[in-house]
Amino acid sequence: MTEPLLRTLILQAYGEVGGAEAWLLKLLDAQHGLDPEVILLADGPLRQEFERRGIPVSVRAVGRSPLDIPPAVAWLVRRLRRDRPDVVMGNLLKSQLVAAPAGRLARVPTVWAKHDHGYDRQLAVPVGRLSTKVIGAIEELAAPTRRADAVIIPPPRPDREPAGREEARAHLRGLGVPLGDEPVLIMAGRLVPFKGVDDAIAALALPAAADWRLVVAGDDAHAAPGETERL
Repeated sequence: MTEPLLRTLILQAYGEVGGAEAWLLKLLDAQHGLDPEVILLADGPLRQEFERRGIPVSVRAVGRSPLDIPPAVAWLVRRLRRDRPDVVMGNLLKSQLVAAPAGRLARVPTVWAKHDHGYDRQLAVPVGRLSTKVIGAIEELAAPTRRADAVIIPPPRPDREPAGREEARAHLRGLGVPLGDEPVLIMAGRLVPFKGVDDAIAALALPAAADWRLVVAGDDAHAAPGETERL
């Protein structure tokens, strides 16, 4: 007899496609036991990725203010009591801030997929306790929740092998990055404070690193508007 599919409601914080979103898409591509549905808390190109996979997706916009969270929780409680999914997964902290209390109130288990260190000092432990389960992309990300039962699901390897040195340098030159013989540190990703770009700036400002150059490739994220200008 075929096992019934696990009806999984996924709350996704942002509509861009970054590392956490690529992780989620790869997970959905690899699974065979889920019946997923997605709610985006902000619209964006990620919606097309779910639609292309035939996964039902809708948008319920939630703003950046903490005051926007309680109305979203109340809305989700009503939704969970009506539809009764088997489990809710919050991908990133903002999603789980909505999913975890709503799941408790509606008596639906929730899973927090944790991908970063945002607000760890204030929220990692309480949100971890409120969640039925915690998934960390690596052990370091799960540790601040103090959940000994956290499950680690690492990011997948890229679909293609890394470019060779000359191919990579040619590609960067094509993007307008001037490269000479000096060593270069390249940091790529969405620009949020915990990514460590500040550390790189401080390190390469030391006299011993005078020959080094720093290239930062990325855009502001919803979680940290203005980070490009600050850096």
